[in-house]
Amino acid sequence: MRIKSQNKSGTGQIASMLMVLTLVFLSIPSDTFGVLNLWDAPQGLEDIDNRKGEIKPSLSQLASLNAMDAKADWTKFGTVHTLVKDGGYLATGLTGSPVEAARQWIRSNRELFRLSDQSVSNLELVNDGRMPYSDAHYILFRQKFGKMTPTQDGLINVAIIDGKVFHVWSSSTGDQTVTGSVALSPADAWMNAAASVNLVIPSASISNVRVDEHDNWTLLNVSGFPQDQQVRLTALPTPEDGARMAYEVNVVNVQGHIATAYTAFIDAENGRTLYRVNRVNHFMPPETQNFQGVYQDAPAPQMCGPRHAYTVPAGKVRIAVVATAAIASNDILINLYFNDGVSDILLVSGDTGTSPETATYEPAGGVPAGVYKVEVCPYNAPSAPPVPPFNYVGTFTTDDTATPGGGISSNPKWRYWLANPSLVYSDNTDTFRKNACWRSSIDGVPVPGCEREEMNI
Repeated sequence: MRIKSQNKSGTGQIASMLMVLTLVFLSIPSDTFGVLNLWDAPQGLEDIDNRKGEIKPSLSQLASLNAMDAKADWTKFGTVHTLVKDGGYLATGLTGSPVEAARQWIRSNRELFRLSDQSVSNLELVNDGRMPYSDAHYILFRQKFGKMTPTQDGLINVAIIDGKVFHVWSSSTGDQTVTGSVALSPADAWMNAAASVNLVIPSASISNVRVDEHDNWTLLNVSGFPQDQQVRLTALPTPEDGARMAYEVNVVNVQGHIATAYTAFIDAENGRTLYRVNRVNHFMPPETQNFQGVYQDAPAPQMCGPRHAYTVPAGKVRIAVVATAAIASNDILINLYFNDGVSDILLVSGDTGTSPETATYEPAGGVPAGVYKVEVCPYNAPSAPPVPPFNYVGTFTTDDTATPGGGISSNPKWRYWLANPSLVYSDNTDTFRKNACWRSSIDGVPVPGCEREEMNI
């Protein structure tokens, strides 16, 4: 439970800047950006694949599948996508290490992947992963197109245990020749990718173009984008036009509750968008209901919004409420009430800063069944002058998942690789993982071993 605090942080200057940014973003159509998702439908633009053509599996491939008594589905490249045999193994009696055995199996079944014997030899080992508490290995290989390394498709994953293959997943594209040439600069490619997501950025906004020697990314600074933008040359396989010389481009803009992140593959010769995927993932837990309303902040008097009522059944362990003001710099708080049949009893008030605000109710023994109400109010001592409109949206979520034994750490820590790790297998060791913590310092004392602070600000 978090109790409302009267001690507010931040400065008027920062709040004013947030207000201006928010007003600018509100003037842009809602389908332009991927944003904090308070609704059931994901925000942002849909993924697209503009690569022409589709190759159907051959009669010989289907005959091999029948001989194996296996089930498969197929990629648009005419190769096996997933392969499994109900109640049995796809192969047994393979020898050598798991990596050697997996490559041996691919070679024996290379027709399913439309690969030559030499292409199987050229497969690059990406990872040899072992399942916990098991001797099973997941062996991941990547195709090579001459000297070019694809960063989309071209993967084969073989699950193997004691010389027996029990599952195969693949995005193999078959043997391909690199086509096209490089006529665009990395900056040109980034502008084309931005335009494909409705962001028209002039070249004058791009500066400080440089190369990350380790991962071979070209990094760009773009006015209005807090994060470094990334571009790298690759080869994108297509069903009809070979492996096209293309730029892989990350267009990322994360500011407050606005989150935009797309990866696009831009043809390096003609600038066409060949492939694009929205990288913003939206988490919407079950049993979540939406609400919206209006409060009054200025001119006086201040007035809270309506109380939104929800009936909570027995068996829930917590209630989590999130609300966001239309103007992010406007200061709000959340009140959660329980109605005992006579009156509304205040349980908790959530107030940590400007939007979004949260309030969580998690009493010992679980949440009593009954009617709960949520109220959004203006904060009575805002750090910046309130600006209309005073609309808000929010979610009311109930959860029946118990807190893990021992409770939740006030400063959790974890380790992870960055979103775009090195393509070199030998580099992807534990050395390159980052030590993350929710807070990098507590009461002014640095947390030992914390490399990245992930706390929401």
